[in-house]
Amino acid sequence: MKKKKNQKKGSDVAHLAQLGPGEGAAGERWRIEAESAPQTLFEVVERFRRNQHCEHGIYKYVKFCDLDGVAKSAAVVDRSRRGNATARICWEQLQSLACYLNALEEGRFQGGFKQYLDSDKVQGVKVPAKQFRAQESDTVRKAGKFRAQRRFKVPQELSSDGVYEMKRHFALGVGNSVAPRMYFELDTNQHFTAYIGYLGPHLDNLHTN
Repeated sequence: MKKKKNQKKGSDVAHLAQLGPGEGAAGERWRIEAESAPQTLFEVVERFRRNQHCEHGIYKYVKFCDLDGVAKSAAVVDRSRRGNATARICWEQLQSLACYLNALEEGRFQGGFKQYLDSDKVQGVKVPAKQFRAQESDTVRKAGKFRAQRRFKVPQELSSDGVYEMKRHFALGVGNSVAPRMYFELDTNQHFTAYIGYLGPHLDNLHTN
């Protein structure tokens, strides 16, 4: 697979074709993902909207649970930030989730997502582990009003009542009034899917109230 000129490593997902133990099916699976990094978070969401029925590459492993709701909250971040740095960070984080789940499904890795990010024994896109939060703070966990904000629409395959409280999240930026976050849940046993419940401004906690 040819790379575009002046293409920075991590700016797209063409190199995901290197995944897997062989050159055949694994390389073909990721071929669809040779696309440049998005310019906005809204573009990220729209890519998944267009490919929500795709069963290849990143779109196989990552699903946005509420595309309309996420598009609205993502647009808030886009209006508040300059450049495409946030969209690039988000895209790489989504790639890392897809690569992790692909490695689990193919039996090339066993362990949690944090272990994957820290591992040098498995190929795949990895973001700095400091961007990942496996849990919320004690303050958030003990406050019903904060926990309620972290309950998102999900498919029934994840929760029978269609709502799920998500704790795992990525930080897409710090040091500003928006400090965007992306919340997700992982199915690492049956569907090998990352369910994205929220992408938008930092949700309320003790410091924002």
